[in-house]
Amino acid sequence: MATSTKQPCVKCSSGKTSGIFACSGCQMMFCRKHSNEHRQELSKELDNVIYEHDLLKQQLTTETSARPPDHPSLRQIQQWEQESIEKIRMTAQKARQQVDRLVNRNKEEILKQFRLITTQLQHGRQEDDFVETDLDRWMQQLYKFKSDLNSSSSEGIIDIDPSSSITMINVKLYSTERKPGKLLCAFATYKMPTMQNLSKIFSQFT
Repeated sequence: MATSTKQPCVKCSSGKTSGIFACSGCQMMFCRKHSNEHRQELSKELDNVIYEHDLLKQQLTTETSARPPDHPSLRQIQQWEQESIEKIRMTAQKARQQVDRLVNRNKEEILKQFRLITTQLQHGRQEDDFVETDLDRWMQQLYKFKSDLNSSSSEGIIDIDPSSSITMINVKLYSTERKPGKLLCAFATYKMPTMQNLSKIFSQFT
């Protein structure tokens, strides 16, 4: 009749004490005394796992509730925003100056021609020196000056190139491959664009 072979307790130094409890985790045999010690060791390891869990939970809660102001990517975004705003402001200021010069130049030309008609009208009235053709000519010139003056103040002097724009900032999310015992990590990369073709918007004024 076959007899079962007893396995000794892996913790007993003598090697003569039989193991009566098998751990389903490590697949080792323990006597009663060392079985209790083994469970205590596992409990301590569980406490350590829970401690690391709580630390990570606190970190996740903190980072979720408030964005870190010193995050490198956030600093890059802020720099891109400030540089973009400054370039737009400079381009807009340059365009305003060009429009002012253009409008004033047109007005000065109209005013110069207007003074000539003023002189002719004064002379015609004082000297009673005018006929129908003079009246028609003066009226046509006044209509033209009025039209030129209105057109110089209209929105038509601005020609915006629809193909010119500010290249938008892109945020792309990448993650590492999930592996046993590893947390899934996420990384954000920011493509920092340069301002392109802003000057084309008002290039006709340069």
